Amino acid sequence: MNRSQRFLVLAALTVLVWNHVQAADEGGNETGAPAFENVIRLPQDLYTRDGRLLEQGMHRVRAQFDGEKPTLVFVSSDLEKTTIEGKPTESNGQGAPSVPIAGTMFLRSTDNPVGTDAERHHSKTGHPQYQETERDWKAALRMYRHADTQKKDVLLLFQRRLPGGRWESIEYRVFSSRP
Repeated sequence: MNRSQRFLVLAALTVLVWNHVQAADEGGNETGAPAFENVIRLPQDLYTRDGRLLEQGMHRVRAQFDGEKPTLVFVSSDLEKTTIEGKPTESNGQGAPSVPIAGTMFLRSTDNPVGTDAERHHSKTGHPQYQETERDWKAALRMYRHADTQKKDVLLLFQRRLPGGRWESIEYRVFSSRP
């Protein structure tokens, strides 16, 4: 193989590796379904079913749909990862936690590029980003607790818009104290 052929092979391999890395960074998964993510602030300490602590404060959260079980992944500032399995909401809301403990948190689809720093901070109308009418919010996360403070379960309700304008709700259960 001559020098130019080796260069072409090396260039082709580099492009293949680069595309694979970019696909992983963009949140692709085996099913091809987009994930949804954002940085959120937990207003209080929460615990998973197996007793893992999600400390109050900032976390990167990602809702994924790999296979049968939807998952909510929390990554804290020290890069510790906590995964919670969810299930489609089946109830009509009777007996479910209903007191909001945080405002609505909008999540960005990994199908949409993040944009440059300047693009992310630029507003054509002067409104905050969440009020921009051109932004297509496809998913949101809400947190609820029970009015009865003796009940310790907390509902993380993820909602995403499906094709045709229908909405899907997934519930994730955590606790306000160690279970």
